[in-house]
Amino acid sequence: MRIDKLHIILLVCVLTLMGYIIIRASQNTEIATVMINDSIAAWKLPDLRKLDLNSDSGKMINYGNDILTKTSKVLGPLAKDPAFRFAGNLLNCSNCHFNGGREPRTLNLVGVTKRYPKYIERLNDTLNIFQRVNNCFMRSMNGKPIPEDSYEMKSIIAYFDFISKYVPEHKMVEFQGISTIPSYNGKLDTEIGKVMYSKKCISCHGAEGLGAPNNFEEDPNGLPFIIPPVAGKESFNNGAGMSTLKEAATFIYHEMPYNDRGTLTVEEAYQIANYVISLPRPNFNHTKN
Repeated sequence: MRIDKLHIILLVCVLTLMGYIIIRASQNTEIATVMINDSIAAWKLPDLRKLDLNSDSGKMINYGNDILTKTSKVLGPLAKDPAFRFAGNLLNCSNCHFNGGREPRTLNLVGVTKRYPKYIERLNDTLNIFQRVNNCFMRSMNGKPIPEDSYEMKSIIAYFDFISKYVPEHKMVEFQGISTIPSYNGKLDTEIGKVMYSKKCISCHGAEGLGAPNNFEEDPNGLPFIIPPVAGKESFNNGAGMSTLKEAATFIYHEMPYNDRGTLTVEEAYQIANYVISLPRPNFNHTKN
């Protein structure tokens, strides 16, 4: 069979296009997952209550769960040892990743260790799981990185591995995460957002978004906030994903109001998000981190 110059050019073009598709797929977990295996793993969790707390692995997994659900007391400003105060505010990982990331149809963490390294479009970078955890600590928790070889980081990853026990490699999970919402093409106005916030959010998060502090006289072993702040010095900084319009609107649309989820319109989610991210909050310190 005779191969002329045109055929060679066409072949080169096809191979180049295929290479581009493969590179983009490697930067996007969802695309890469579909290319490797388009099936979805069933939602299944191991029982934390059955951990052997006398074993080293059980202790580590349990400690990882404590870090996620009691961050402010374990690795935050309320940690007894100042050397362990990696989080800079009084939020807990569970404020975004409900129930330690074990709740379906939320920003859950089941299968997370099977999906990293992963390309993060907002950061225009590919992160491994340690970097992703530390990005949360530096941005959402307004703190500093946890050493990757520390017992604390190893415990977080051990916990992730534990709750991801039934998730095969490279598979998406049933009820994984929350779906993106359509863009809103109308005019965004913080005053309109403030009115909507006052109707939908103020009863929990307060007039200035400062949350509902815990009464330690009534609950001395509780966490600092009953309802987390969405503004102010104890909230996420302006480098966090939740400080971006799209991510905040998506979260608000699906997960808020907490006890009446699924009742907001797309417009309400965007207007409220636009108002919330306009509120005062810490600056992300690029130099420090």
